[in-house]
Amino acid sequence: MLARREGAEVVLKNNSYPGARTDDVIRDLLSDAISGQPDMVMLLIGTNDIHGRVGLEKFRENYKTILERLSRETKARIYVISIPFIGSDTLYLPPYGTYFESMTIEYNRAVKELTEAYGAKYIDIAGPTKGLFQKDGEHYSADLFHPSSKGYGVWADLIYGDLD
Repeated sequence: MLARREGAEVVLKNNSYPGARTDDVIRDLLSDAISGQPDMVMLLIGTNDIHGRVGLEKFRENYKTILERLSRETKARIYVISIPFIGSDTLYLPPYGTYFESMTIEYNRAVKELTEAYGAKYIDIAGPTKGLFQKDGEHYSADLFHPSSKGYGVWADLIYGDLD
């Protein structure tokens, strides 16, 4: 996607695909992202690791690899976006909602720690949207798991408000 604003050219490249986990980023997406020598990188990954039962230590190792390579092999300003709380209260039967909530908190703790270690900027979208995304509403698509355009809009506003 190409956009122009105030005479500056901005090229947006989305290096992602549905269902990707941290190991997929390393295998399929990271080298291409680095070869583009971006000025800015926004990283939001982890929901599929949690729901795919990737262990915390493997997740941490993968995330460290991603941040290490981005930090070492680019001059990009790196923004790390927290793993959001997703899945409405009517989607999960007890105790799954509680389980995924605790995993999101635990994995975000690791993400924030690694973000700080690599000098990236951490943007928390989980905390400010937790209450909203744990309930049904127009912020969800029909599957009550993936955000709707309104839900993504909520995240975008939070992210945009935290950019330097």
